[in-house]
Amino acid sequence: SGNDWAVLKQVLNGCEGRAQLFREPVDEVLAGFKVYDITNYIPQLVKERLGKDRDVPGPNCYQAALAALGFADLEGRHVDPLEAGYHFTCDFEEIDEVRNDPALGDIRIYHERHRLPASAVGFAAAEEPEPALIDIMEDAHDIPPAIGASCVHMFNLEEAPEWVGTILDIVPDISDENLKAVTAITPFASTAEAEMLEPRAELEALEAEEVEAPVMLPEFVTQIKPGVHAALVLLGGLVFQRGGWDEDHVNMIVPAAQAMSAIEAIIRDKFYPPEKANDEDFASKAIRKLSPEELALREDERVIDEELSAEIAAYAPLIEHYTGRLLAVSCFQWSEFANNRVDLLTMENIWSILSDIEKKLGKQGDGMIRVLQSIDENVAKAYLKLRSLRWQYQAMVNRYDSPGRADSSAKKKRRQKKLYQEYYIHPGSKAFRNEIKAHLVVRAVAPKKRAGIIKLVIAQLKKVDPVRLVKGYGADQINFFEILNQAIEEA
Repeated sequence: SGNDWAVLKQVLNGCEGRAQLFREPVDEVLAGFKVYDITNYIPQLVKERLGKDRDVPGPNCYQAALAALGFADLEGRHVDPLEAGYHFTCDFEEIDEVRNDPALGDIRIYHERHRLPASAVGFAAAEEPEPALIDIMEDAHDIPPAIGASCVHMFNLEEAPEWVGTILDIVPDISDENLKAVTAITPFASTAEAEMLEPRAELEALEAEEVEAPVMLPEFVTQIKPGVHAALVLLGGLVFQRGGWDEDHVNMIVPAAQAMSAIEAIIRDKFYPPEKANDEDFASKAIRKLSPEELALREDERVIDEELSAEIAAYAPLIEHYTGRLLAVSCFQWSEFANNRVDLLTMENIWSILSDIEKKLGKQGDGMIRVLQSIDENVAKAYLKLRSLRWQYQAMVNRYDSPGRADSSAKKKRRQKKLYQEYYIHPGSKAFRNEIKAHLVVRAVAPKKRAGIIKLVIAQLKKVDPVRLVKGYGADQINFFEILNQAIEEA
């Protein structure tokens, strides 16, 4: 009936699909009920990957949840926490689970609980000059590690100190208007840290020091941290998840409340069996993907730091080149991977370029999500993709081309020598020529000079003895950028 479809639409969170009414007899327990097959509503990736592992290490829980929702550029590769946090913040919003239950197609984020002693939590309302302590020892209220999120918006600061937390869930009758500041005072907090913060004084102090004001997200955007795990919400209290990044972690459907212990249960290491996780040690929150209209509104409110965005965008030729190199080997296994390794010098250069970009962004950890919000979206995503692929490549090296645990010292040395001889650098290869060219494009070197510079760089690198690099234990590593700079000067 028409009412059935209205209910289905509500239950299925507006997901596209086609429900089919069973015409054949069903289990006698369901006699008298209409039973619909809603398989078509389940994301295609869930149906394709359920019960299967991945062919290579890298794809992880964040990738599984986001790719299932249509983030095609994440399919088949690793998504590190920073990249996940960026997507969560840009494309999702938190669900108030008191008013709304998570629905099909939402994502549940898990994080470890932090437990504080009884006298460690206090608050100061406007009419109370001294903090009032709340006894939480007996029922051990849990404070999530993302404490401070509410205070960040309350104070309009870029970041709150780690010890600033929120207890609005513990004291629900304290309103935002009456709340002057909320503080979680740990036993390790100093006297200065224990003082209540005054928002205006804090901002005035920043101005007095002439500190550049941080680029802020729009007021309605909450920074969403990636936690330690994420899973796609299905129906009936179930979630679809990938337990980790290694091949032994399969894609599966489990109860949302048992997601963390399910992860531990499928890790198969006969030498170092893990302790089974206690689900009570983890809390979770749900987020929902914004509609195209909501995303457009958020994009209109986004404030772009044009200067910083241009600085990071200047690296685009290198980011594109290095991303292509890593993607080209991202599906290889064992001998195929070992025989097609990216040159060690190229990997050193990737680390160097990513380090340079991070210095320009000027933040680490969660703070970088806010900075990335202030640059062009495509530039930010390209940087994050390379960052994640770099991690996946290292995981593949560890899996497919690393010394065995039982290898002797002599065997490891022989292997290291062979590695440097065969894979430190292939100066005349097309890939390395293109790498040098990308560096020259970034440095705005005139096209007519590039061929001569490439020739000079290759000539210098052909003189390098990789075996000497091994014997020097890193002391004799070549400096690609010095060679490049010298060639530019000579051209």
